[in-house]
Amino acid sequence: MKSRLRLIIWISIAAFFSSCATSQKHQYDCIEGWISDPRTNCEVHTNCYSPMKTIKWSGGCLGGKAEGQGTIEWYENGRLSIRTTGGFEKGKLEGQGKDEWFDGPFKGDVYIGEFKNNVQHGKGQAKYGNGESYIGEYKYGKKDGKGTYYYVDGSKYEGLWRNGEPVPGKGVHTPPTRGTNIKSDAAYSHRICRMVQL
Repeated sequence: MKSRLRLIIWISIAAFFSSCATSQKHQYDCIEGWISDPRTNCEVHTNCYSPMKTIKWSGGCLGGKAEGQGTIEWYENGRLSIRTTGGFEKGKLEGQGKDEWFDGPFKGDVYIGEFKNNVQHGKGQAKYGNGESYIGEYKYGKKDGKGTYYYVDGSKYEGLWRNGEPVPGKGVHTPPTRGTNIKSDAAYSHRICRMVQL
């Protein structure tokens, strides 16, 4: 009976990581490109170009590229999906900035922190639409370095991260405080997958 239960658990874990890998693959099937605001003819760089994307840029323009402090509103199929605010150099977000998601799978998420070459890089904090959050270091758009992830059930993981994932044996998971509800295995799997994706 125990061996059968272990087999079921291992199959579930394998299926979970397979679904994470599939969703991650989709995330990185992107082509970099430039998008121009039709009102200003000022271009901004995107790490994931789509002909369905349009932008509204509010800020300076130097040599046809976004420059200085400003805000980009990203639209997908005519709907506001992301608002990016911060300092731009040659059309790319550099230094301190903020991303807010209004539509799509990351709806309700907010990231405030450092950017390099248009991606999260350095110290930052993310608050997710489901009530969870992360405070720590990022490298090339992924959690990397020291950081703490706070779960909606009151538990947290504090430790080292590499390439978007917690480093085994290099952190501490603190269980929820007494009286909080513990999520089901499916909810737990979802939030771990989400951590790996971002």
